[in-house]
Amino acid sequence: MALLFSTILKSKTKFFNVLFFSFMFFIGIYISKDFGISWDESHHRDSGQRVLVYLVKFFGLDWIKPIPVGLENFNYLEKMYGPIFDTFSAMIEESLQINDFKNIYTMRHTLNFIFYFLGYLSYFFFLKLLFPKNNYVLILSFFYLFHPRLFGQGFFNPKDSILQAYISLSLIPIARSFLYFKFKDIVLSAIAIGIAISTKIVSIYLPFLFSFFYLLIGHFKNINFKNIVKNVLLFYLLLLFFIFIFWPPWTNPIKSIIDLFLVLKQYPFAGENFIMGEYISRFDLPWYYVPLWVGVTTPLTFIIFFFIGICKNFRLLIGELSERTLINNFMLAGFLSPVLAIIFLGSSLYGGWRHMFFIYPFLAYFMIIGFIFTLDWIASYLAFKKNYIVLSLGIIVFSSPIFSIIKTHPNQPVYFNILAGKDPMLSFEGDAWGTSYRQGLEWIIENDDRDSILVSIHNSPGSRNRHMIPINDRKRLHFQFISTPSKINKIPGDYFITNFYGEQPNLYLKAKNNIPPLDEELFSVNIGEMKILGLYKLNK
Repeated sequence: MALLFSTILKSKTKFFNVLFFSFMFFIGIYISKDFGISWDESHHRDSGQRVLVYLVKFFGLDWIKPIPVGLENFNYLEKMYGPIFDTFSAMIEESLQINDFKNIYTMRHTLNFIFYFLGYLSYFFFLKLLFPKNNYVLILSFFYLFHPRLFGQGFFNPKDSILQAYISLSLIPIARSFLYFKFKDIVLSAIAIGIAISTKIVSIYLPFLFSFFYLLIGHFKNINFKNIVKNVLLFYLLLLFFIFIFWPPWTNPIKSIIDLFLVLKQYPFAGENFIMGEYISRFDLPWYYVPLWVGVTTPLTFIIFFFIGICKNFRLLIGELSERTLINNFMLAGFLSPVLAIIFLGSSLYGGWRHMFFIYPFLAYFMIIGFIFTLDWIASYLAFKKNYIVLSLGIIVFSSPIFSIIKTHPNQPVYFNILAGKDPMLSFEGDAWGTSYRQGLEWIIENDDRDSILVSIHNSPGSRNRHMIPINDRKRLHFQFISTPSKINKIPGDYFITNFYGEQPNLYLKAKNNIPPLDEELFSVNIGEMKILGLYKLNK
């Protein structure tokens, strides 16, 4: 670890940056094969296929290849999520004629990571733009890259992680617009924000923030007001055009946005979220829901620097208004606005804060400000070279998150910090995505050679992850659903496998205390004192 940071600081050329990016990219490609299948992936695969069929029919290309049965009709509800990633995945699947499900989902995980990594690269160049004289920007970008939970979901989350990447991409033309007021940056901002909105409608707030601060900074820099207004109007015209282009089916874009915003402000899927040891209705979440989840799933050092950065920003704002303080407060509004909107509208959310991953680029920005401020403050008191201080501080901040990413692979999405307690699953949801089921099913096929094996499960990723198993072994597994395993004393089948999702704390406490029918544990996936997956023998 020390060698890595030392090499970064000694490098005065672009060579090491390129080397580091290449290393991380190929590591990500290599490990993308290790993740299981999550809840949403089959739906998004189907959505991508339907959009692809729509495009083929729209452009009259259906003569090239017959449309598969069941994909003839495009459902308007598919517009709930933008089609870019899913359609691109479908195009690769069709063009390469990938047939086996394991290869299909491995390809999707690899592509998911590529999109996520491009978001990281965008964030790095965004930082280079705002901190041009800083020779350790690569280390600063680690706040974005090495968040364990977000890093892990960057391999299989086909909408929240993808939107996070698009938001990062949009920050470059947005910042350039604030700095230079060039026409091309207005166009690029409209394209980037249009892509983000077409991916998830929650980013609809971004153009309003952009235009407000564009007017404010333009006024501060004494730029002709008529030109500023003209550029803003042009931005909105271009934005509508690009939303329309990036979001088929090509109907009325304004009506589509309004309809979907009205739906998503109170997400229509009922259910409960497990938080602070109890289940709470998704329609009645406490105001602190998002801040709490961010607080217990983000590395503690990141949180400390975030608050230092926020305090530093308010000191700058009180002291003197400048172009930089206005840009800082655009970034501040970037995460405050959606959080306050959720509180004000009483919006429903699924477990965790995955619906809010798109605010992380804004949060990381203030971690970076806090890091720079702390570094300068320490350097003013210690008679050491600044590079040595950067090296020491970098090791303190990033060693633990990087170690966690390596140690818990491929279960980084279940990362909690010490604020969540010794066993966070007593208070919070564990592997809500269900990707750890793959490890349990792999244990079964490696240790049971029977031709027919009956596995009891209680949520769908338990059976979907059979697709990540070799096809011959896949055929040996048969599944039955047990809706409420925590309420019965005898579960039928050869094995019961669970990630406890939706059945905490009762089922989880049974497993932790070896209470029947969870008294014969054969295999488990543990992170610290958390048991995120348990596999139990049933047929005695």
